[in-house]
Order: sequence, then structure tokens, then C-alpha cells
Amino acid sequence: GGAKENILFPFKETKPGSRQFDRTKFDERYWKRFRAQCEYLQSKGIILDLLMWNGWQLSNYNEKVAAQDWDGHFFNPINNINACTDILSTENDKEQRLKIYHSVSDGNDELWKIQKAYYEKIIETTHDLDNIYYELVHEIAINYSDWNKTSKWLETMAQTVKDKWREYNPDRPIILSTDAGHLAGDAFNQGGGFPAEGSEMDWAFSQPFFDVMIEGNHHHTGNMREWVRKYKKPMVVQE
Repeated sequence: GGAKENILFPFKETKPGSRQFDRTKFDERYWKRFRAQCEYLQSKGIILDLLMWNGWQLSNYNEKVAAQDWDGHFFNPINNINACTDILSTENDKEQRLKIYHSVSDGNDELWKIQKAYYEKIIETTHDLDNIYYELVHEIAINYSDWNKTSKWLETMAQTVKDKWREYNPDRPIILSTDAGHLAGDAFNQGGGFPAEGSEMDWAFSQPFFDVMIEGNHHHTGNMREWVRKYKKPMVVQE
């Protein structure tokens, strides 16, 4: 109806229109509508690339725009009542907010707990649909600071998602991956060639807990054929 009080969000506000969210409580109205949207797409035969998290929202190529993205982010401490997000800083400090991917390595159990619950909620809501593949993080390469910690977070979160999926679907596989575009090791070779051995992109393509390769930079059949043969996985050329 055009009123901000009527906009649905994944998490509950402390009071309608306050824009103060409790990250430990879901707004089931949002998730009911999200489910209905996914069902509608399935009814039309549309496959959904479900971006479970979008990395560019932590920043962007234009820092002025980036600040605006982060200003409205659920994990920004100014927008929630959960003390575990305080480490991400209320200032326009990009390095601080990138610690969102360090919760596992740094032992920030409360932050990890609300991240985990969010990902599990997506699986809980969509697990019986057959028109979805899951993208753990879209464009993570645009915003991360410590790859060792970030890759540990990716691995742990991927296993968390798969464990939750198996609760509902012990005999049906999930299709899960993460976007490897722009990760280190990307040679931007449009005519063919492989990511550098041991590079971040090579890591993402090689992990057994990722079922497909997702990449949005190299829209060239030479890359696709060679990478599928090397990594022995299907490839989604997105965007």
C-alpha cells in the first residue's frame, strides 16, 4: 500500500517501521511470501539461481554507493539489537564489516549462530522445490579481506547448508556452489586456459562440497569446455 510499515523483511523489527531488527527472530510473513514466489516460478518452469547472500552489499565499486548499501544492511549494528554485530562497526570502515566472514575463525559464536540460522531458514523454506540451485555467496570476490578465514567460513557454511538439506532430503542431492568470478587466479583469458593452481578460484572450483562451478566473467565456450573437463563438474555461466 505504499507505506513503509507494510514492507516485509526476513527478520522481525522491534516495532513496525522502527528499522531496528532482532536477528534472532524471523518474520514468518516474509518467508511465507518468499515461499509463494518460489512456487510461482516453479509453476512457470523457471529455474531460480537463489543468491543466498550478495557480497557486493558490503561495499561496491563506488564507495559512496557502498556506504548507502551498508547503511541499510541487516548486519550493520545501527540496524539491529544484536550485540554480536558490534564488531562490524557502525562507521564506514570496510575492513571492519568484512569480518562478517571471519566469525568461524575468530570464534564469534553468536555472529556465526545468526548467520547459520539464516542459511538454514532458506533451506527449510525451499527444500522440497525442484527449480532451485543455491549460490552460497554471489560476488564474494568484491569484498573480503582474509582469504584463509573467508574460505573457512565458506566451507563451514556450505557444510551447514548441506547438513540441513539432508535432514529433509536424505536421498535427493542439493545443487550448491559459490560465485568464483573475480577471485584471485582469474587470468581473464577469454580464449581458454585454467585458473592458477592453488589460487582462490581454483579452490572454489575444486571443493567437493560445491556441486557445480558458478562464474560470471568468462562467457567463452573454450573456458567452459576446458574447466568442465578439468574439474569434472557442470558449470553455470551466470549473468
